[in-house]
Amino acid sequence: MIKLAKIGCPYSEIAAVCECDKSTLSRRFATVIKEAAEHGKSSLRHAMWTAALGGNVSQQIFLSKNVLGYSDKAEVKQQSHQIVIMQDETPTNGNNGGTHNPEPDAVPAKGSGLGAADKPSA
Repeated sequence: MIKLAKIGCPYSEIAAVCECDKSTLSRRFATVIKEAAEHGKSSLRHAMWTAALGGNVSQQIFLSKNVLGYSDKAEVKQQSHQIVIMQDETPTNGNNGGTHNPEPDAVPAKGSGLGAADKPSA
């Protein structure tokens, strides 16, 4: 029972091997099983640490991420290529009569997938 708990077996597996009910294990051996499980975790941590210090790069990366909080950061940069055209609707005779409307039209960059029909109208 202790060996099974040390390698992380759940109560259901320990009960099956010991041919008893899970509730019996919980009621009579919970402390022993918990201590054995913690000892198993400690042994595993020691083995991982030893491997990392011995030069195992995979183990070094794993421990760096899980113990030191390091992470892989994928930097994504998105650039928007948009041309803004200002339209001046001032009449050519010089009398604008308050109709000056410098509202920009956004024109998508070449290759953006938007055709002339998709361009906003003025």
